[in-house]
Amino acid sequence: MKLKKALAKLSAYLSAKQREQLEERDSIKKVLKKLKTKRDHLRKRLDGIDDKAEHKHLQKKLEVVTAQRQKGLQALKELKSAHKTSK
Repeated sequence: MKLKKALAKLSAYLSAKQREQLEERDSIKKVLKKLKTKRDHLRKRLDGIDDKAEHKHLQKKLEVVTAQRQKGLQALKELKSAHKTSK
């Protein structure tokens, strides 16, 4: 009886941990999608700009968004590899 209870608690703990990972992964995916649309929007705006100061400003924004997206992709990749190793 004690073994069954211990196994049930362990199973509940592991499923909660997996559920947390899935929720985190889903939220990262949503943010990545928003960053991708923002990046694409900035690229389109950048193509139509002739003013050098505004062009430079938009270029900086684009670099920041791109860096944030890369960090997010890396975090997502780490979550996926952690999920694979926990199975």
